[in-house]
Amino acid sequence: MATGDDHMGGSGAAVGAGLTDTRRSLGVAAIAVAGLVGFALVVHRHYPIQDWFAWRWLLLVGYTAAFQAACVAVGSRALPRVLGERKLPLLETWLAAMGLGVVAFVLAMYIVGALGLFVTPVALALPTIAVATGRRSLAALLRRTTAELSSRAQGSTLSRVGLAVGTAGGVLGVALIYGIGFSPDAISFDAQWYHLPVAQDYARHGRIVPFPGDYNRSFPHLASLVYTWGYLLPGLSMPLKWMMALHLEFAMVVWKLVGIAALAQWMLGDHDRRGLWLGLFLFPAPSAAAPSTSWRSGPRPCSPAPRGCSRTTSIPGTPRCSGCSRAGRR
Repeated sequence: MATGDDHMGGSGAAVGAGLTDTRRSLGVAAIAVAGLVGFALVVHRHYPIQDWFAWRWLLLVGYTAAFQAACVAVGSRALPRVLGERKLPLLETWLAAMGLGVVAFVLAMYIVGALGLFVTPVALALPTIAVATGRRSLAALLRRTTAELSSRAQGSTLSRVGLAVGTAGGVLGVALIYGIGFSPDAISFDAQWYHLPVAQDYARHGRIVPFPGDYNRSFPHLASLVYTWGYLLPGLSMPLKWMMALHLEFAMVVWKLVGIAALAQWMLGDHDRRGLWLGLFLFPAPSAAAPSTSWRSGPRPCSPAPRGCSRTTSIPGTPRCSGCSRAGRR
């Protein structure tokens, strides 16, 4: 039989081995950090780190994520009041929550705009209040999603391989769509004619303003109110505000994939089938999924109007009022 000293000796050896592994791990981490710092110092001399576009891109991604989180949070809280006792399948729940949230967000923007409160602090407060209001409903939806995904049957090896290959192709297709709209050059003619100029004028005036004689800007806009929110966010230059609108539109493309999968599941009567969102790529042109702002080449929207101009122009260099004409002659 082993004695107590033997047990103590074994425990001491295990503790010593653990400490050795910890020291080695810390040493490897220190070497990796030192190498990263050295590489950053070398790169910084050629391309200052603070000027990296990655920080601006992360800002765009963060604002886009905040918008979606706010919409889903508010929508998931409102959904039980709309449906009552009825419970939707998981994908339909996410889709309906996002749709309700977008409508609620736009209605809030209308109220804010009518009060003349299109300012940066309000733009930051809206998603913050929305997430705070619906945080419990959003957390419950995330818990339900985790539970349902973990309980799904894995299927055969062949089906898993096919799903993995199809998913990889679908992710590549979505990345290509995102790449098409990564530059302001992707903004379409309609968007630079009235979708974005409406938002730009609202943000510049700080309120909802009329557009006399311009029929395309004179009916209620949903997308332009969302873009107005993007125009009010801090840390974005004018080209980045255009890219903010493109990112918000790309988010809607992703939600369109959720809608395709939810519709296909409903049509098949099978709420446990995976990979149905790949049906988007059965069409010959992925850009057919693109929403109103973008994903087609066209002139960029105008820059902020000069002093004396009552509205923005649609095509750069084309004067729309006497103030623009006078500014162009100076």
